[in-house]
Amino acid sequence: MKRGDRGSALAAALVLTMLAGGMVAALVLYTGPYIRTSGSFNHKLYCIYAAEAGLERARYDIASSSYDSNGNLWLMQNSDTVAAGGFLAFDDLAVGDAKIDVRIFDIGAQPNQFYRVEATSRFAGRTVTLAWELRARDTFAKYMFFVDVDDLNVGSSTVRGSVYVGKRLNNYFGGAKYYKSVEARMGIFYYSGATSSNTQYFDAVNPNAPNLRMPSTSEIATLHQNTVAPQFNVQNSSSYYSGGGAMDTYVTLNGDQISIVAKRKTNGQVVNQWTGPLPANGLLFSQGDVYVRGDIQGRLTIATMGKTFVTGKVRYRDQDGDLAYVLKKDGNVVPNNEDGTTRAWTSANGYEYVANSEYNPDPQAPPTLGILAAGDVEVVNSAPYNMELHAANFCATGRWFCNLGSKKGNLRVLGSIVNKFGGWRYNSAGFGYSKSGEYIYDTSLLQTPPPFYLKVDRPQWGPRWELSSS
Repeated sequence: MKRGDRGSALAAALVLTMLAGGMVAALVLYTGPYIRTSGSFNHKLYCIYAAEAGLERARYDIASSSYDSNGNLWLMQNSDTVAAGGFLAFDDLAVGDAKIDVRIFDIGAQPNQFYRVEATSRFAGRTVTLAWELRARDTFAKYMFFVDVDDLNVGSSTVRGSVYVGKRLNNYFGGAKYYKSVEARMGIFYYSGATSSNTQYFDAVNPNAPNLRMPSTSEIATLHQNTVAPQFNVQNSSSYYSGGGAMDTYVTLNGDQISIVAKRKTNGQVVNQWTGPLPANGLLFSQGDVYVRGDIQGRLTIATMGKTFVTGKVRYRDQDGDLAYVLKKDGNVVPNNEDGTTRAWTSANGYEYVANSEYNPDPQAPPTLGILAAGDVEVVNSAPYNMELHAANFCATGRWFCNLGSKKGNLRVLGSIVNKFGGWRYNSAGFGYSKSGEYIYDTSLLQTPPPFYLKVDRPQWGPRWELSSS
C-alpha cells in the first residue's frame, strides 16, 4: 500500500469512528428516557405487589377473627371512621425492600358492617395505594345450599350457587353440576352410578371445610321488634291480633301488595286480616306457622317461629309484570311457565328455564323474598304439579323439603336454601318433584339480600382497585 493510500484509509477510519460515536451518543440520548421510564415502571410494579401483600395481610387477620353479635372483632378493634382518617393497623410493614402502611376505614351507614382497607407501599421514590372494600358479615343468602349438621344428598341436579355441608356431600345417579364453590366438612362421596368423573365442579372444592356457626332461633324471635305496624306482627301481643291466641298466618303475594289472614290454630277462625302495600321496611313476623304463595314485585322477609308451608308458585316479577325467569320449549316462551303437559323440563325434551330478557327491575332494590323459619320450609302436597319457588329459604332447626305424598313434575328454585338438616325434593320411588329439578342461585342476593336476613360469620369481599400512585 502506498503512503497516500494509507493516509486516505486513516482519514476514512476517523470519519467512520466519528460517525459511530455520534450514533452511539444519539442512541444514548434517545434511549435514556425510556430506560428511566422502564425503571420507574418496575418500581411502581414493585410497589403494587407490595401493596397487594399488605391487603392480603389484613385479609388474613379479618378472615381469622372471631365474631360477636355486633360483628368481626378484629375489624371493630382496628378501624375508625373516614373523618378520623381510618385506623393505622400496620405501620411500615416490610415486604422486601418496600414499606407498607395499612389503614382500615369504617365506611358503613351502619357501624361494624362495611369497611375499606387501604394499603400504601413506598419503594425507590414511588408510592402506590390499593383499596379493597368488604362487608364484615355476609348473610346466609350467599349459599345455594347450606346444611348445618347433616349430609346433603344431591341427584342429577344443576346447582348454580355455593354449597356448604356440615357432614358429607353425597352424589347419586351421576350428572350433577356445581357451578360455584363446594365445601363439605366430612368429605364428598358418590353412589348409585355417580362418580367423580360424571359429576362436574366448575369452582373450588374443599372436602375438609371448617365449621360454620348457624344462628339460633332467638335471632328470629327478636325480629318482631322491627315491624313497622301492628298488622305486620302476627301474634297475640300485637294490638291488631290481640285475643287471637295461637295463630297461623296465610300470606298471598300480589305484586307490590300483600294479603295477610290470621287464623286460630284450633278451629281456623279468622282473627283479623289485612290487604295493602308490602311493609315499608320489608318485614313480616308471625309467631305461628306461615302459608305462602303468589308473585312479588317488592322486597319482603317473612320471619316465623313456626314452620313455613309453600302452597303455590312463588315468583319474582318486575314493575311491568314480567317474570324473572321463563320456561322455553324449543326456543319459544311458554305462557306463564306452564304448558299443561307432564313432560320433564329437560334439554333432551327441548326445555330450558332461563333468565327473562324482558325482566327489568330496579337494580338497587330487585324483588326479593326471604323466608326465615324456626322450623321447616315445606312445599306442600297440594302445590301445583310443576312448581317454581323464588326465595331465600332459612330453616333454623328443621329442613327445606318437598312433600312426598304424590308423584309430581318439575321444580325450579331461584334463590338459596339453608337447613339445619338435609332436605329433599323427591325419592327413589318417584314421589315428590321427580321429573326434573334445578337450583339457580340468585346473584342479586350477594349485594341486596332480603331485609333483616340472618348473618354468617364470614366477610364478603368486594371490589379491589388502585386508589392512587405517584
